[in-house]
Amino acid sequence: VAWHLAQRDAGEIVLLERDQLGSGTTWHSAGNINWIPGHDAILTMIETIPEVEKESDQEVGWLQTGRLFLASKDATLDSFRPMAAAAEARRFVHAMLDPQEAAGRHPLLDADALAGAWFNGMSGRLNPADITAAYAKAARRRGVTISEGCSVTDIELRNGRVAGLKTTNGDLAVDTVVVCCGLWSRRLLSKLGLLLPQWGCEHFYVIARTNKRLDRSTPSFVSPDAAVYGREEV
Repeated sequence: VAWHLAQRDAGEIVLLERDQLGSGTTWHSAGNINWIPGHDAILTMIETIPEVEKESDQEVGWLQTGRLFLASKDATLDSFRPMAAAAEARRFVHAMLDPQEAAGRHPLLDADALAGAWFNGMSGRLNPADITAAYAKAARRRGVTISEGCSVTDIELRNGRVAGLKTTNGDLAVDTVVVCCGLWSRRLLSKLGLLLPQWGCEHFYVIARTNKRLDRSTPSFVSPDAAVYGREEV
């Protein structure tokens, strides 16, 4: 957000981070970037990656691997067809696959467990820590001030408008606030009577050591029927 604002000459921009950049959920993010119809902001993200890399002189590990949408039921497979049609209309690389074809694109897939799959070529992954560092570096080069180890404790209002922030490093006068506090956003904004429908949620991930070492270009996958997704891990 800071980089995009600076790119648009939005004025004096200060980014406040309660700990260190990337120390929250970033470090264990899967880093998946996946386009599906109705989420065209993802296309902007994909187009932006080379620009951020160039401005920051830092690679972010972008790999356009594609993603397999797996179906174990015919009804699930049918639900992928409108997405396939949307991809076809935009001339994006994609393919509806039978079970054997899907298994041919991922050596760990069991064709007998599938009704079929849709391959979405407009998907890939990057390194979350690297993209965070690249955005920060590019933002600094555009004049953004980044202050780490600075927690925002309150948003001050004056005549119904944002006027300042109270932080652990002192008060800061501001005209506009963009709240990107993740898990802490609800807590901060509830003091102003703004109730975000957002709560913390426990989840887990598994890193498996497989007999077949996957190539880095192996497509990621998502299985709505099993409520699971995965990707090759270096």
